[in-house]
Parts: sequence; structure tokens; C-alpha cells
Amino acid sequence: LSGAGAGGGNITNLTGVYATPINYGGNVTNMTGVLITTDYWSGSVTNRYGIYIKPPAGSASTKDYGFYQAGTQMNYFGGKVGIGTTSPQAALDVNGAVRVAKYTAQPFACDAAHDSTLAITSGYRQCACKGGTTTWVFTSDGTTTCTW
Repeated sequence: LSGAGAGGGNITNLTGVYATPINYGGNVTNMTGVLITTDYWSGSVTNRYGIYIKPPAGSASTKDYGFYQAGTQMNYFGGKVGIGTTSPQAALDVNGAVRVAKYTAQPFACDAAHDSTLAITSGYRQCACKGGTTTWVFTSDGTTTCTW
């Protein structure tokens, strides 16, 4: 949406594109708010983006979010995700520091579904869920039970 604005007045919420699919009854297998495809049939494409978000312009806001999802729904990203890199080499490739929470007790019961999950103790020690044993162990040796 180009050229939309307050024109000097006050607007509480200005939205460029708003999509709300509503099911008033019946069964829906897949419901999508916005579906974007980037098909091409001939020629060549150097860079192709399913979604490309330009950074917010101006400096009037306190916080600028390139992408924000409210709520606690799961998110799925197929392929590789890069943070701070345009060429990720693993499922999650972070070029920079990573901040994780410290736990004073095990974050959840260790089981096969959580095998190899990492956590940091309140004493700054790294632990892994050893799913076959249901025990959190220090990654330094893989056998000593974690003390939180």
C-alpha cells in the first residue's frame, strides 16, 4: 500500500495489508491468513524472496520490529535458518552471541523426546538431556548428573 498516511491527523492503527480468513462452520484442513508464492517459468532469477521485509523507516518509534508474532503459537521454518548470516550451514546457524536462560532446577523432565536438549544451570554449567537415561548430565563428560 503506497502513499497511505495520517496526513497530519492521528491514526491509532494503520495497516497496509490485513487478512482475516473466517470459518463460520464446516471443516477446514488448512487455513492461511496470507499465502505468497514466487513462481517463475523461464529466464533466470538471482535472488528470490518469499517474503522480504524492509526495515521500518523513520525514527519516531521506541521499538522497531522487522517481524513480530504475538502469542505463543509454534513457528515452523523449513530448511536452514540463519541469524546474522545469509548462508546458514546448519538447521540453526547463529553468527554472534546467543543468550539462554539459567535454570535453578531442570527445565522439564528429561525423556526421549527431549534427548540432546541443552540447558544452562544457575552456576553457568552446560547440561544436556540424556534421553535414554532420563537424566540431565554435564556436557563436559556426558555422565555426571547436573546440579542446578
